[in-house]
Amino acid sequence: MSDLTALRSLLDCWDIVAYVATAVVFLGVVGEYVGEFTRFPRSEENRVWLKKFSTLVLILGLAGELVSLIRTSQLGGEIIARLGRDTEQERLARVRIEERQGPRKLPVETFLKALQGKLAGKAEIVYQPEDSEAHDLSEEIWTVLSVVGWNVSSPRPIPPDMVSEGLRGASSELLQRFPSVERAGGQPRGISLVVQSLEMPPFEKETPQSVLTNALLASGFGVGGGLDRALPEDFIRIIVGPKL
Repeated sequence: MSDLTALRSLLDCWDIVAYVATAVVFLGVVGEYVGEFTRFPRSEENRVWLKKFSTLVLILGLAGELVSLIRTSQLGGEIIARLGRDTEQERLARVRIEERQGPRKLPVETFLKALQGKLAGKAEIVYQPEDSEAHDLSEEIWTVLSVVGWNVSSPRPIPPDMVSEGLRGASSELLQRFPSVERAGGQPRGISLVVQSLEMPPFEKETPQSVLTNALLASGFGVGGGLDRALPEDFIRIIVGPKL
């Protein structure tokens, strides 16, 4: 049983207590009326006892109504607060789903801050052909890198003749079996950095590869790696593949 269901069950119980207390109050009032305005019971002593007993019943009923009112108010507030938290959690869950389903967006300020004042490098940006989402993200990355002084070429689709070191010499038939991002040396999805000499975090020194990797990680992107010893030293091939 969920907490919300338990609270609602408890609220129902206190509602019943309130109804019972109201009935007790009614009995107390009836008893006082009988003892005060009728000739029943005939004995004065019994009428006095009835009025006292009815007063006690009335007090008990009123106390029950008061306690039940306080508890139902408290429980109602808890239920409203829980519903509010559940609604907020559902909203956040929907936002996360929409973010996963929607296009990737570069947090420009975060990415820019992570690059400013750091060592710049040379790079090219290629992306999954016929993938508008990867193209848009590539353009965003290229714009920021250009602003901070990187020597980076304009994004372009991965050309058919871009083949990574491990696949050079393979037959055309074999190459056609690989997605373009893998053929170019990247990971199947996400952003990959293909370099001559692969560095792994934590980085011992500042290099263009370490700067760009840290900036992408700070921006919330996973970063894959690829090795191609035919690339110039300190040159980075940035491959923007399909969304994860």
